[in-house]
Amino acid sequence: SSHFFKLLPSPSPATSRAHQATMDFLNQYFKVEARGSTLGTEVKAGLVNFVANSYQLVLIPQILHNEGRGLEKDRYMFGFVLTTFVSSFLVGVFANLPIPAGVGVGCTTYFAYALVQKESPWGSYKGEGGDPGLLDRQRFGSTVCFVASLCMLLLGVTRISWQIFLRLPEAVKSAMPVGLGLLLALGGFMQMGLVVNDHDLGELQTFNLASGEAWFQVGVGIAATALAAMLQKNDWEKTKALVPMALATLAGWAHDRTSLPDFGTWTSMWGNLGRDWFLDPGLLSHWSAFVMPCVSLYLICLFDVGGITLAVSDVAGLVEDGNVRGANGVFFACAIGSALAAAMGCPPVIVLGESFAGVLVGGRTGLTAIVMGVCFLLALPLAPIFAAIPLFASAPVLVLLGVELLRLIKFVDMTNIENALPSFCTMALMPYLYSIDRAIIAGLAMWLIIRCLDGVVGAVSRLFARGQDDQLAPLGGEHRAPAEGGGPVRRRTGTASLDAWADYHAGRFDAR
Repeated sequence: SSHFFKLLPSPSPATSRAHQATMDFLNQYFKVEARGSTLGTEVKAGLVNFVANSYQLVLIPQILHNEGRGLEKDRYMFGFVLTTFVSSFLVGVFANLPIPAGVGVGCTTYFAYALVQKESPWGSYKGEGGDPGLLDRQRFGSTVCFVASLCMLLLGVTRISWQIFLRLPEAVKSAMPVGLGLLLALGGFMQMGLVVNDHDLGELQTFNLASGEAWFQVGVGIAATALAAMLQKNDWEKTKALVPMALATLAGWAHDRTSLPDFGTWTSMWGNLGRDWFLDPGLLSHWSAFVMPCVSLYLICLFDVGGITLAVSDVAGLVEDGNVRGANGVFFACAIGSALAAAMGCPPVIVLGESFAGVLVGGRTGLTAIVMGVCFLLALPLAPIFAAIPLFASAPVLVLLGVELLRLIKFVDMTNIENALPSFCTMALMPYLYSIDRAIIAGLAMWLIIRCLDGVVGAVSRLFARGQDDQLAPLGGEHRAPAEGGGPVRRRTGTASLDAWADYHAGRFDAR
């Protein structure tokens, strides 16, 4: 082998200088060595992020298709991949954070079920039979997405979005990564079929024990998860995600549990190019139909982007005095990506929670995000292969991420009930509600209610204590009990009334 490499032509001095200049530029611009990383580690972290997020190449188009209520799922593929590449590239360049961005599952679900599936808000704009056409509903959703992206861009450039998020109480912020880990783990269990969603009852249940197909998916998913855990235990970090996913995919293909790659669908991915996805500007005069959807979509993006950015940066050691340098660049990148997504009929862009995977293998700079975006773009010709990967094959990655993030609960203050209850609501409700933003809102509401009640109860206690104190020494002097009663004589002091009554009942008083 050494003789073979000697036969290869050595690079010219000009090529070597250009290569070294490129490496020096990347190292200086992205501060690779300053953050304790290497270029090789950043590339590896980007590849790991791609593997961790590759299931979205399957899941996002399926959600948008919405069991036939949306367009053909292949039509969404190009827009989804392009917006993921552009957004991740912008995050890497402007924010220099190892947090790739792309179309998220939460925003996709809201877009598909709450915007596209709903009826048109204009009576004169409805199609035949009073039901709006599919394209009309898609255009309504895309228009709302575009307006929300403009709001995000304006507030992101002015740095208002990040400042709003920084004002969140520590009890809620510290619980976000733990809740996100539980949410990712639940997503993994649902992908492998261990937990199923009963649409009729509206609740999560155990899989059908009488179904052989369900047993196969659950068995393969659990075995792949255990294999990934053992690879991690033995320091096989580079292959702990890829090998279980590949073996599970081959098992699914061998047992005909999923379809083989169909390259005949490749051309249909370009179906959304050139299509007008925005409503007639004259219809925007019905502003009331846009207000609540735009506000809801912006809040979802705000809490998702802010929460994941802070949580991932904290794990990566990039939080300085409670702040993340480059966070405003993340909001800017997500706003530009969301506008592009709206122009291609796709949901808004957020940062991806699975980016913890890249950080856990050493990613510390924006190169990690750029590499993952490039991988998504390069995977576009191979999209039929990724579309043929069963969901249970990518489930182990999400479950192991949940395990890693659950360890961060040691940083949550559970000793003080005033902090513990809002933290618990934030953590527990993320998987229960299957929503990041709603869990954060619930934690904030609990924190606010506790603070308000604490003030009210404190005021009432002080009023009650003052009344009792006045009865004890109404003239500001001493109060003596009757001589025959054997009661105590309590001298009025400057101590708090509640402390005085506690001393009285404890028997610690001066008797006269």
